[in-house]
Amino acid sequence: MYSKLTILFLFLTLGALGQEHSKPKFYASLGAGVGNYWGFTPAVNYGIKDRFAVGIQYLGLYQKADKPTDYSTGLVDLFELRFNQSNKKLHAVAFTGGQYLTSSLRNCRWLIQGGVTFLSHSIPTNWEQTSTTYFPWVENYSYSRHTDYQIGLLLSPQFEFASVDNMGISFGPYALVSKSTSAYGFSLSFLVGRIR
Repeated sequence: MYSKLTILFLFLTLGALGQEHSKPKFYASLGAGVGNYWGFTPAVNYGIKDRFAVGIQYLGLYQKADKPTDYSTGLVDLFELRFNQSNKKLHAVAFTGGQYLTSSLRNCRWLIQGGVTFLSHSIPTNWEQTSTTYFPWVENYSYSRHTDYQIGLLLSPQFEFASVDNMGISFGPYALVSKSTSAYGFSLSFLVGRIR
């Protein structure tokens, strides 16, 4: 049964891709988000007939964790660019779908999109002091991490502006909600690929 449905899906999908007049658009967005978490929000979108879009988005987000008042990161972590090691971490992969809405502004459009996310949420716990000296080379606390794996929902409408065919920018709010956590904020992205 599943194999028949898979073959039917592939047949319909490949048939749609073969239509030249549809002019599908494949582009990536490289961006960052700020809000109650901060981090990176890259995505890949596939636009169909200037009406619909499907895509995959990754969210690598961080939030300041509750730490001991005398906690020190240490210079070793700074040299190794491990700035976010002791923060809360939220990593999510979202499978999105949406619709393009035209704008009265030239070369602009809205992409109203949302989807299902698979995420991991990691929090540092069990802080133990490893050194009472404040020699700044290493962290003065050790800790473990508690990680939850969940399914959530993402809503991410974006306003896209493309003055040329292969480059542009997009910006807009985003909200990710799961059973035990939520992330929301504003993202700004650079678009590259077949946008128009």
